[in-house]
Amino acid sequence: MPDPNLRMRFRNYAIPKSRTAIFVRSCGHYRCAAPFRDKVKRKQFLELFWIIRGVCTFVADGRVIAVGPNWTFFYLPGDTHRVEVRSGGAEYAWLTVFGAKLPALIDFLGITRGEHYSGNCPVKSFAALESCLGESSEECERESGKLAFSILSDAVCGTSCGNFLTDTFKMLVQENIADPGLNVEALASTLGVHRSTLHRKVVRETGLSPQAWITRCRMEYAMELLSGSGLTVKEIADRCGIADQNYFSKLVRRFRGDSPTGLRRSLRAGR
Repeated sequence: MPDPNLRMRFRNYAIPKSRTAIFVRSCGHYRCAAPFRDKVKRKQFLELFWIIRGVCTFVADGRVIAVGPNWTFFYLPGDTHRVEVRSGGAEYAWLTVFGAKLPALIDFLGITRGEHYSGNCPVKSFAALESCLGESSEECERESGKLAFSILSDAVCGTSCGNFLTDTFKMLVQENIADPGLNVEALASTLGVHRSTLHRKVVRETGLSPQAWITRCRMEYAMELLSGSGLTVKEIADRCGIADQNYFSKLVRRFRGDSPTGLRRSLRAGR
């Protein structure tokens, strides 16, 4: 039975009926919990991933690359695709295209393999593309090509919304959630800004201080693990970057009003 959290749409034929320059092969919208790994396969088309929530990990050119919200990632034709969600959960939209003029399109848009900061995902355009792929007419082929060109252009040029500093901060928090040394000072240094600048930007975008955001992310991850894993409380605390189990228990009680063990029973009973 198809997983409703892994929504995808494929063309049921491989040869275009029209003379469109861009033939959209497939697209989708995934919501997945860790651990998740898509099929590892060498593919002969261009694929774009646009991260909406959480962090996805890609492998390319011998690098392991973590990509967070409002970032995109391109695999070029001939690349081996390796996509994972290693911690927490993630949501992303994706599309694949090929065609005789694909090399010219890649060159024209300046598309390169790897990660790019692109801003907010154009989810409405992706949804419209899904609808087009449900039809097999020449008109829908051309319309899907236009939508794909628009999405690819947005990915390269950037959408009008998004905040690079705050989005990168969020990505780094998710990527390093298990590190007990994760703190505001270290993140500000990595981002190349003063701590006060980071504080101001994060509060403006999220309503929380950077430290409060880190704690919130750790608690959200703890809730996922308490509900969906068989790990001990100590193991969960370690995975959330909190070395002191007693302090971890106090945080959980402060955020959810119960001990980790009591909360685990409640979360599982509520399924």
